[in-house]
Amino acid sequence: MTFPERQLEKIVKEICQELSLIYTPYADGWIIGITKNNVTKYIYGYNFCLNNSCASRVADDKAATYEILNQHQIKAFAHYCWFTGYVDFQKVFSLYQEFNKDVVVKPNSGSGGRSVFHIRDNENELVDKVSLVVNKNSYVALSPFYQYDTEYRIIMHKNQLLTVYAKERQFVIGDGETNLFSLIVNKYGSLKTELANFVPAKDEKVVINWKHNLGLGAVPNLEVEKEISQKMVNLSQQIMKVLDIELCSIDFALIDKEFYVVEVNAGIMMEKYSKVSEDTYRKTYEVYKSFILEMFK
Repeated sequence: MTFPERQLEKIVKEICQELSLIYTPYADGWIIGITKNNVTKYIYGYNFCLNNSCASRVADDKAATYEILNQHQIKAFAHYCWFTGYVDFQKVFSLYQEFNKDVVVKPNSGSGGRSVFHIRDNENELVDKVSLVVNKNSYVALSPFYQYDTEYRIIMHKNQLLTVYAKERQFVIGDGETNLFSLIVNKYGSLKTELANFVPAKDEKVVINWKHNLGLGAVPNLEVEKEISQKMVNLSQQIMKVLDIELCSIDFALIDKEFYVVEVNAGIMMEKYSKVSEDTYRKTYEVYKSFILEMFK
């Protein structure tokens, strides 16, 4: 089965051409070999060979990351995980009650917002989604549902900021007459919504998707205040030291003027970001180029 070429593949090819490096794809491009002077380095998925393997595994494990950061008094979204055949539903229900019957069920690793479910006051759905996710992904994580407007992504390498942006979710403004479906279609084209017939009040802002993922419609805002950016850089440096990691992206939520770690990723996915504009494409190119140059030092 052939998959569409990723932005990462396209950009890395261009970088290799610029730097006179040999580009060799494997596994339909999911693995990329880059050769210079008979030395080959690899990119696996979105992971560049700049972290030690244990640090990468820990960072991509939501429950492990939470436990470690929490021990170091770094605010992070709580995550608890189980794996296939060992789901403790007594503990699941206990946490569900502790979190006011308002939780999120998701894979314990991975990103993109896929197979992520918000469950509110519905025990049957909780059991169904936990079973679905754990059977599909081997591991399942449970976390409280956190309500917040702004999420940021920051990409760091060796304690240095490479890029930062806010994730702005799609929304519509009500006029007191038009239903939600029509408002969405008029602004964005056809999008799924469970409240299609709901009529927002005049000037009421309705966010279409509770998730902040770029792949699910959110848009990157590159205009991040310097003070906010610097606070996240300082926090990211602490996190990278605690996790013993050199390269990562970190998602932060701003809740009551406090930053919380949503998740840490060792893989640097910039697919949707790179497609926003020529500037974001160029920034992605520069970021990936810096990784490749570092790989051969």
